[in-house]
Amino acid sequence: MTLGDSMSTTYLPRYLARLGFAGPPRPTLDALADLQRRHLLTFPFENLCLHLPELRAPIRLDHDALVTKIVDGAPGRGGYCFELNTLFARLLVDLGFRMTTGAARVLSHLQPVGADPDRLVLQPLTHMILFVDLDDARYLVDVGFGPRCPMAPIALQHLATVADAAPVLHRLRRGDAGRRAIVLPGEGWYVQVGLPPAPWEDQYFFTEARYFAADYDVLNYYTSTSPDVFSTQCPLWCKPLREGGRIELWGSRFRRYAADETVVDEAKIEGLDALRSVLRDRCGVRVP
Repeated sequence: MTLGDSMSTTYLPRYLARLGFAGPPRPTLDALADLQRRHLLTFPFENLCLHLPELRAPIRLDHDALVTKIVDGAPGRGGYCFELNTLFARLLVDLGFRMTTGAARVLSHLQPVGADPDRLVLQPLTHMILFVDLDDARYLVDVGFGPRCPMAPIALQHLATVADAAPVLHRLRRGDAGRRAIVLPGEGWYVQVGLPPAPWEDQYFFTEARYFAADYDVLNYYTSTSPDVFSTQCPLWCKPLREGGRIELWGSRFRRYAADETVVDEAKIEGLDALRSVLRDRCGVRVP
């Protein structure tokens, strides 16, 4: 593991109970997939502590703070990628999985530089990812990407595809940056999401470089304080649904999607009181 020395595992029974496990599963691929899916269905991707005055607090990545906020926190609370994936990484290590941690550049909504559509703005590393090694194979694991996060491990193989949220699919594509060569030189991996027959959409780009706790402290500070990053610009609360589809609160818009990506409920959010009402009534978040 790259996130520090081994520590107490007293948190483990409470964490597993939140995920619906009576005891610790064995470190197998099936168990990894089950853990990832349950985690995404239990803990939402959210940044409310950056936007609601009554929840405002700096985002900390130390283990005790994450357990207090997420494992022992109020219903409907979770965190964003550095929190969720740091906590999940610790769980996997304590369950006996072999893993390392990485970082990625989000590719959604890239903006062109000036009038040239082929010259795109370089995105910083603002996303944390996990690599788990099982039976001589390496898998990408992620429980913190927000809307349409992969819900199953994806083998690091070119065009490896998972039907993790059918009919929505995820796959990995290996290659150079192509159209993004100016900003992403060299080879790496693209996580893509698709809803056939629509074309595949790039979500983020990563290499297999290892990152460490000190790196995430810096990346987390930037991502939670810079006015140029989406997480500081608007409130977010996103979670997949057990029956398929997802809930997505993004800025001034709330939407509930069915499994086929059709919108079945939506609301416009104007002001903090409206945000609190939507969180309480449509997301099940207990706001003080």
